Amino acid sequence: MFKKVLAIALLLMMLASLPFPYSVMGGLAEVSFQPRMNTVWGTEETFTVNITLTEITSLYGWEIKLYYDPSILNGTDASEGPFLKNAGQTFFNFTINDNYNATHGRIKAFNTLVGQVPGVNGTGVLFTVTFKTKDLGITTLDLEETILADINGNSMPHTVKDGGVEVLNVINDVA
Repeated sequence: MFKKVLAIALLLMMLASLPFPYSVMGGLAEVSFQPRMNTVWGTEETFTVNITLTEITSLYGWEIKLYYDPSILNGTDASEGPFLKNAGQTFFNFTINDNYNATHGRIKAFNTLVGQVPGVNGTGVLFTVTFKTKDLGITTLDLEETILADINGNSMPHTVKDGGVEVLNVINDVA
């Protein structure tokens, strides 16, 4: 019995000492919205949300698809966040399609470092999206098909937290 316990303990120690190619600082990296839930008062209002990444090591590039209800929001712009830019030259690209299908608008964004530079470590803003409200209601900001990659193009494990927007009626207080 003692030999089995010793063998298992030695095996676990050996596995723990092996390098993990996608190390993260303190846990699994997370892609999410900042702020996570937005309340906007009235239609025809413009607002922005940041898509952020927390606790990553050696990020070289990413691709994200963001879906939303086009009857409530229009995607109007997307801009590169500072996270990858801090490491050097980047290539950022995005497309906005408010009529992606019958029920969704979609913003597809892509960003990568250029050249043989080390990946980025830490936490930061990947990109910022600007929306304009069209109608009252609630829509999910749904992050799908998120890809984080190292310099070799290997996918990096991560979690995703969706966000949301509530567009409320402006009530004029006449007293």
